[in-house]
Amino acid sequence: MGKLGTFFGIIAAVLAIAAAALSFLISQKRALYEERAGKLAGTVAGMVQKMDQNSNTGLAATITFTAADKTAGTAEDGALAWTKYAEDSSAFDGLLTQALTLSGNLNQQRDDLADALGKTAASMQMADTDLDPAMLRNLGDPEEFGRAVNGVLGHAEAVSARDQAMLKALIRASDDISHPIDQMAFSRRDETTDVDGNVVKGQFPCAVPLDEFGGHVKGMVTRCNQYADTMAEAINRVTKHQWEADPSKIRDEREYAGVLTSLLNDFDDINEQLALYEQAKKELAEQKQRIAQLMDEVEDTRGELKDTQKELSRVKRRLGQYERTVGGSGGDGEGTLDPNMVGEVLDVNPEWDFVIVNKGRQDHVSENLRLLVARGDKLVAKLMVSKVLGKVSVAEILPEALVTDVKVGDRVIVPRQQ
Repeated sequence: MGKLGTFFGIIAAVLAIAAAALSFLISQKRALYEERAGKLAGTVAGMVQKMDQNSNTGLAATITFTAADKTAGTAEDGALAWTKYAEDSSAFDGLLTQALTLSGNLNQQRDDLADALGKTAASMQMADTDLDPAMLRNLGDPEEFGRAVNGVLGHAEAVSARDQAMLKALIRASDDISHPIDQMAFSRRDETTDVDGNVVKGQFPCAVPLDEFGGHVKGMVTRCNQYADTMAEAINRVTKHQWEADPSKIRDEREYAGVLTSLLNDFDDINEQLALYEQAKKELAEQKQRIAQLMDEVEDTRGELKDTQKELSRVKRRLGQYERTVGGSGGDGEGTLDPNMVGEVLDVNPEWDFVIVNKGRQDHVSENLRLLVARGDKLVAKLMVSKVLGKVSVAEILPEALVTDVKVGDRVIVPRQQ
């Protein structure tokens, strides 16, 4: 019995030692498990904090954890603490499920945003070589992700700048052709309301203004072509002018500026010719007026000629009467003019400045003979014989030597020098 008691005593001692060692090992493992559990809980809470930032889910305030501090003697705390699990494991599991759902939603959002960025880049006609959509999901290389995002943003900015420049050019062009375009159609999208009352943005209502602008531009091009055709046809029709402009180059955008300059020169020439024409027309009108005046003068002259003819007929009759009164022709008229001859004025015509003297061919009077008219001892006038008859002559009164009016009965003498 003594030996058996000793044996059992040894076994009990061994078992006690083994139990103590096992308890120590279990205590160490428990501490490791607690530490690992705390790190896991803290990691989950930290991930939720980061994932919930700006997400408006409120999970960051719900899923919390504060690790134990053995130095300070404080126990772990928060919704993921051991005590909360011990109190209600299903609520604990619910928090973990919410954290998992948050990560799933965040991942889905990331994928949706990546797809949206890829589609946006494609809709803006970004080259496939400039963007690999997989790069927008790559978390293994943050630099590659950043390059992909910056590439899309850079392309979007370039497209926006291009669109703004095109819109400004479009607005200027529409103003230039006097058909301003509706700018609001390019800055405000159409809006509709869905069944839930939410506002849904649609397309920019720019199709109609663009069609109208295109129609105005087409109309202007048509008018420009018609103007060009009309100008060319006008040049071809005006054949009396030597045109400097070449009508075949009016539609050539590289040549038309020179053609327009030539046209201006042609128009200046035509204007000068028109001015000359107006001057000629004015002069012609003055000539016509002068001709009319001359015609009136001719009519007056005709009347005067008729009066002259009547007067000449009267003078002829009186000359005939004088010849008959004096009697005969008075011989053949041969002989020498008597320098002491003295005659007399028989008649005076003051209107035509001639007189009739009583000396003629019989007295050897000749045409162009110069005579003097005297009254008493004073000189009255000088005469030049223009017509010689038998016993009378017709003499013109020389106006440069007229002293006073010649009267019937004045004495006519021959000057010593002709």
